[in-house]
Amino acid sequence: MHKILRAVVVTSAFLLSFSSLASAGTLALTSVEGTHYTSGGDQLYGWIFSVNTPITVTSLGVYDENSDGLSISHDVGIFRQSDQVLLGSTTVPSGTVGTLIDTFRLEDVSPFSLAPDTYVIVMTMPDGTSDLQVANATSFTTASEITYVDSAFGGGSVLAFPNPDDNGSFAPGMFGPNFTFSDSVPEPSTYSALGLGLTALLLLARRAKR
Repeated sequence: MHKILRAVVVTSAFLLSFSSLASAGTLALTSVEGTHYTSGGDQLYGWIFSVNTPITVTSLGVYDENSDGLSISHDVGIFRQSDQVLLGSTTVPSGTVGTLIDTFRLEDVSPFSLAPDTYVIVMTMPDGTSDLQVANATSFTTASEITYVDSAFGGGSVLAFPNPDDNGSFAPGMFGPNFTFSDSVPEPSTYSALGLGLTALLLLARRAKR
């Protein structure tokens, strides 16, 4: 009986460790310094990056200048550059609802994978918002799994792939949007197997108790 209960505890801990792995993430962009800008019209702020090794995006977010919350909500998404397909997006709400990491306010998303390729991350910047973002960055650091390519900029009030003709505006970056990622997130089948194993052990423990 004690051995079964011990196995249940071990399996539970194993399952929780996988859950923690899935929710944890590395911030793509850190230590950003530069001039703070607001929008002079409905605009899109973003930056282009290449992925060096496969990653899984776990959250999307925007810069929160004073770490005191956002005045309005912002839509954020990641597009593949080659075909301009939107791969994942979310809305970062106003206030302090999102998780704050290194002055970026982030919202979890359903994890999606990025293979080695080039991508564009973009956020909406409505006209005259008081949520300032960093442009003309003087310094920044990217995670080793990705490489910064260029800034992305465009007009519009709806999340969309920015006009390629405007890329390079405010270089070396318009670092409003950001994301977290994991190098490996367990497949759903892994969770299912672990869950079934835990259920079986619980049933055995109940039967042994009887």
